[in-house]
Amino acid sequence: MSEDRFVIRVRGLPWSSTEEDVIEFFNASSIKNGKEGVHFTKNREGRRSGDAYIEFDTLKDVKEAMKMHKVHMGSRYIEVFEARWSEVEWMIKKNIRKADESTKKEDSNFVATDHVVRLRGLPFEAEKEEIIAFFEGLTIPENGIFLKNDFGGRRSGQAYVCFNSAEDATKAMENNNKNMGYRYIEVFESNREEVEREVNREKEGFDKPDPNFSFGRGGASR
Repeated sequence: MSEDRFVIRVRGLPWSSTEEDVIEFFNASSIKNGKEGVHFTKNREGRRSGDAYIEFDTLKDVKEAMKMHKVHMGSRYIEVFEARWSEVEWMIKKNIRKADESTKKEDSNFVATDHVVRLRGLPFEAEKEEIIAFFEGLTIPENGIFLKNDFGGRRSGQAYVCFNSAEDATKAMENNNKNMGYRYIEVFESNREEVEREVNREKEGFDKPDPNFSFGRGGASR
């Protein structure tokens, strides 16, 4: 966290929850500027995703809020993580952009090539546009990005990216540990078989275990 901004990220909020519900849930802490200190993230369709960033007045308030990790709000338990103000700024820009965009194509249109890398550590709000910009100068075919979901249907922080040539896939590996927004991204070699297996797993509803899935992520920018 920055020295003068005290922020947490919460995950698992009921989609119907309001700023008032969040304030009541963290009633032992002082949220900065009340409702204005609660920032809900949005999904691809522009609806609330169940995640939010919350800014508090002091570090003591953050420590008190962290005690609410895995405490239930209604029927759902809430995950609480320390965060950085840079994450909030990045998320706000994303929300503004989504408000002006038409609905994006779904990952069901994904088409694999023989030249693939896997990304880990993506910001949960990252979309295909950010990935294309991350690999600026390299050629990614249309529908060549697969954003991986977790078992709850939310973004996992992982993605597969296909390229038109082996040369571009090799160059993509040079972006390992480079920043996207407020996160550093891990880049791994992959292949058509792996990504097609993951696409099929999501279509089948995660019936089979995923040997590559991990909640481990890249990390905050250094």
